[in-house]
Amino acid sequence: MVGSHNGAGVVLTGGIFMMLIGRYSIESFTHGAEVDRVGHRIWMLVVAITLHNAPEGLAVGVSYARDAGGQGFATALGIGIQNIPEGLAVASVLSMRYRPLVAFIGALLSGLVEPVFGFLGALLVHEFVLVLPLALCLAAGAMLSVVMEQIAPELADEGQQAHAALLAGLAVMLCLDIALG
Repeated sequence: MVGSHNGAGVVLTGGIFMMLIGRYSIESFTHGAEVDRVGHRIWMLVVAITLHNAPEGLAVGVSYARDAGGQGFATALGIGIQNIPEGLAVASVLSMRYRPLVAFIGALLSGLVEPVFGFLGALLVHEFVLVLPLALCLAAGAMLSVVMEQIAPELADEGQQAHAALLAGLAVMLCLDIALG
């Protein structure tokens, strides 16, 4: 199982990973030109939700392979229900810049990551039981990084230091939560 320091570090790694994707992918595509902030935010949200879906798929596959009737069904149902707003979020942000068909296909593709990883999780249940907590922590860090840019843009405007401070604070909170729990 993931210890407090290990899990917090992996959450932090997920956040740093998204920060690096945001910084270097935009710079490499623009070659120093003016960056389109709205387009950047749209694609960061799509990437984060897509990355977030992979460990969710693993969770469904692993839990279903271990107990199809009880825990597996409950996990699949719970994650399936919360995927509805995630798909709508992807389609909504993509529709800000693209035609409805492109938004639909983007939302569909971001969600199709989940059954692929669900199948892998069920097929390789014994290997992924140990990896699953770390994958979920990585996905949480990625989503937190994007939430900071999307939900709290005032903090994101303060620069990378505010972003790093949020992630570090979260890591400390997770360590304290587990240590005191």
